[in-house]
Amino acid sequence: MVGSTLKTPVLFWLGALLLPFALIAVLNTAMRDTPRVAAEYLHESATVIESPVASPAQLPRVGWRPVKLPGHAPVPAPKPSSGWYRIPFSATPAASGIWAVYIERPYSNYGVFINGIAVGESSPMTRPIPMHRAPLLFRFPAALLRPGENLLEVRSFEARFPAGLSALAIGPLPRIAPAYDFMHAFYATYKHVSVVVLLVLALLFAGLWSIRRQETAYAWFALSLVAWAAQVELLLKPESLFMSEPTSQHLPSAALGVFAFASAMFVNRYTGLRQPRVERVILVLLAAGIVVLFVDPLYFDMSMPMFVPYVWQPLLLAITVYCLAQLLRALRRRPSGDARLLAAAAWILLVVAMRDTLIETGVLRFGPLYFSYTIGFVLCAVAAVQLQRFARAFDAAERTRDELDLRVREKTAELEQNLVRVKDLEREQALSTERERIMQDMHDGLGGHLVQALAIATSQNTLQPMEEPLRACLEELRLMVDSLEPVNGDLGSVLGTLRARISRRLALAGVQMRWQVDDLPPMPDLGPRAVLDVARVVQEAITNAIKHSGCNEITVSAALAGGGQHVEVQVTDNGRGMGARGVGRGLTGMQRRAFDLGGSIEFESTAPGTRVTLRLPLARATNRSVSPGQAPVQAQPPAAEAAHS
Repeated sequence: MVGSTLKTPVLFWLGALLLPFALIAVLNTAMRDTPRVAAEYLHESATVIESPVASPAQLPRVGWRPVKLPGHAPVPAPKPSSGWYRIPFSATPAASGIWAVYIERPYSNYGVFINGIAVGESSPMTRPIPMHRAPLLFRFPAALLRPGENLLEVRSFEARFPAGLSALAIGPLPRIAPAYDFMHAFYATYKHVSVVVLLVLALLFAGLWSIRRQETAYAWFALSLVAWAAQVELLLKPESLFMSEPTSQHLPSAALGVFAFASAMFVNRYTGLRQPRVERVILVLLAAGIVVLFVDPLYFDMSMPMFVPYVWQPLLLAITVYCLAQLLRALRRRPSGDARLLAAAAWILLVVAMRDTLIETGVLRFGPLYFSYTIGFVLCAVAAVQLQRFARAFDAAERTRDELDLRVREKTAELEQNLVRVKDLEREQALSTERERIMQDMHDGLGGHLVQALAIATSQNTLQPMEEPLRACLEELRLMVDSLEPVNGDLGSVLGTLRARISRRLALAGVQMRWQVDDLPPMPDLGPRAVLDVARVVQEAITNAIKHSGCNEITVSAALAGGGQHVEVQVTDNGRGMGARGVGRGLTGMQRRAFDLGGSIEFESTAPGTRVTLRLPLARATNRSVSPGQAPVQAQPPAAEAAHS
């Protein structure tokens, strides 16, 4: 798993490194494998002359020189140039239908003549001079052709550079139209469609930014899409927007500069690596370059033909390198799929832009420019990044929803528990009020009468035999009253109260008590009934020891046992031990009370003496599977009653 994780970025970067070169190779292959014009209709050589005349009839007879296409008219300096090209071609006597002249890569304004007759213009031959970049097709009837030798004359009218002409084809329209249709789709239709897509996406990202104003990266990306769309559309638009052709022709370069700046701002804000000082430098350089692009040709008419390929485009390449470096820096700080995809897109832009720049500066052989086609990779990368972000946001929303559902369930359960607790408290309050009333009635009524009777019995010798029964009744009453006191599950407190009640009795019997009660955990089920049952079991065990064992020491202990699952309360004496008679009602009553408590009781001899062990579970469960007569009591033989009854 670790090896796969480490291998994935390596494979990604290897693919990203090779992708722009693969793209160029695929596009070159596609260009070679497209529908081509048959060699018999292609013309790659001509004769050329520089002349401002508008008609072939006015052309001079001398001064023509041969040129290999693509070529340029012999103009020593860049200025509005009018060049004429002559290309002889042959036609058979059977030529018929519609013929066409096909110029695949125009970079000028053209007028076409067949045997001195005009067959069409790409645009009027007037200032401002337009520049055509989409393939051109001029149709003409075969009736203009002569059997044998014919003459094609093309006027190239150029504003910035010497008038040029690329290789062209002349032939029947059905033989030429497939190549023209494909190249027109490649150079024009695809780009027009991409402009529409870019503008729609720009509106979407602008809307996203309007919703989340803190995400300024979306605004800069929308601006970069608009700038790219403007650059592509301006390149496809042949008409000049200003009287100064260089100014109009520099508009695509200016739009490309806006794209570069917006892209740098987008990258800095998307990665969180803002560099205000560098951003200001980029803005100043681009603003200065745009001023040069527009102001110089507008006022000085120098047109600066070397500024764009040798200054402006290298500056834009440097900004692209900066964007790539920022993305790589973000990857080094915190690797993420988003930054990797954007870095791969920036690398593709950089490589293809460098190739196109080298072609425009003449370092590489003349060929088609592919920079406009890289926008698809940029859009795919950004779309993948946004899909990842939306997927993560959706996952986070689901996790938040699940957490909220869990919290709602927890709070609902807590409220239900609180409601039950409130009801319990209300019931406990009612019970407490009733207990206080009963306790008060017992104290003022029955308790008072017992105390009065005891006082009479102790003051008259004839009633002295009644003293002990009256004291027992009074202790029993006090035990019942004590059981009604709220103890909050504190078994130690119950045993302590019982100790205080029987201390006088033990002292009168000459029995010493050893007390070994540990700190005990709360027992939630220790209500009034359970308190009374525990007190009666312990009281009965002590009473039996006093009456029947002849002991002089009783030990009462209570501690956790069974791995902390239950509490053991033990009453141990040092008397005669257990006899050989059957179990009586006293022990049976203790067994029943232990059963009602959900626990068990055990009687055993300790040599000397007897030990009674009461086991009480911390979490009490009602024993419903057995009857009281089948309580889980580990009693000794029936003679146990004989020893203590």
